[in-house]
Amino acid sequence: MMRFDGDVIVGASVWSAGLILNGNRNVLVVDRGASVGSEYFDCFRPLRAEKREFRTEAARELAAELSELGKAEDFYGAAPLLYRELKEHAGQFRLWLEITAVRPAGSGWAVDLADAAGVSTIECRRVIDCTPECVTNPEFRRNNLTELRLSAAIHADAPEALREWNRPDFLTVRPGRRADELLLTLALPAATPLPEARRRLLELWLARPAGCAGCRMLAIAKQPEYRVRENRREFAPGYRYFNSGSFADALEAIDHSEVTECF
Repeated sequence: MMRFDGDVIVGASVWSAGLILNGNRNVLVVDRGASVGSEYFDCFRPLRAEKREFRTEAARELAAELSELGKAEDFYGAAPLLYRELKEHAGQFRLWLEITAVRPAGSGWAVDLADAAGVSTIECRRVIDCTPECVTNPEFRRNNLTELRLSAAIHADAPEALREWNRPDFLTVRPGRRADELLLTLALPAATPLPEARRRLLELWLARPAGCAGCRMLAIAKQPEYRVRENRREFAPGYRYFNSGSFADALEAIDHSEVTECF
């Protein structure tokens, strides 16, 4: 059993990374995956290119470096820059594990974990589940998720023809990182399994209009973006859900990284 006199954040999100980069040493981030910021980077969610005033140094520095590199709109280009800044804070992350339970323990909470080293428990002051799909509370997740959106990057020889394929009710086409790249996003029911979502996206792509025949699918996003009814919920004193994917883009998530958002 490990005792941590701070907050355990479930979800290695851009928001939780921002907490650490902005100087919060009282948080420990745990995640079932092995990457940070997948709710933005791996969903192909766009970065806004326009200049903005940021409150935090972490957001200002990342935005400035992306601009200097000519990658102001590169949602994947931001990921390695963020990882580089987090390298010295590796001790505040525990990744590639399964969260098996969140339960009351004394005056705080216990988070039960399982990984390659075995089963362990962290006792802490508070718990924030910031995964958009709320991995620690399946019942809440089932009622809160409203839509799954899976994207693909498209090389567009005929961008206009592909843009005309846009169907606002379930299929959207938006600009990518370059003039010849578009991002195609399919909206599906929230309960759709990811393999089925990928199959339906590919099936739709194969039936694309003849004018788009020269366009090529480059990659399907590693994971979907989730739309939800509520962005925050208190399950019990000291245990909350906060949707880290609720910000306009990854830079906004870093700039608003405050535990007071949740408690």
